[in-house]
Amino acid sequence: MNQGPFTYPRKQKLKSRKLLGKLFQSGKSLNAFPIKLIYQTNSPFVGETLMAGVGASSRNFKKAVDRNRIKRLLRESFRLEQAILQTGLPQDRQWQLFFIYTGKELPDGKLIQNKMQFLMQKLVDQFGFKDAVANATTD
Repeated sequence: MNQGPFTYPRKQKLKSRKLLGKLFQSGKSLNAFPIKLIYQTNSPFVGETLMAGVGASSRNFKKAVDRNRIKRLLRESFRLEQAILQTGLPQDRQWQLFFIYTGKELPDGKLIQNKMQFLMQKLVDQFGFKDAVANATTD
């Protein structure tokens, strides 16, 4: 089954408690308010090269409906913008990413998508190939 650049299959979801624990313990972070990205890379890997998870604080959003909406927006913007990472980051290792919404107000989709794109471009600029963002947006 051939998957396009705009999918977010189950294999790409970061759910393992063990992996999440390692990520939060030894991962590095990037910020683009109101989104914080925690990332880590592993050289020997099995499975997907890109794994991602999302979260929203229950301290800032008491209602589960609000938290779920924010997580849905984060997942959707990751799904749409992940082509930047797939073309820009080295594929010889596994990338584990976790996006946390740190704002206190309910966001709109456009803001989330712009900040997500900015964070991904920042990550590619740090570790990847220089022309990846231009190639991903023209494909």
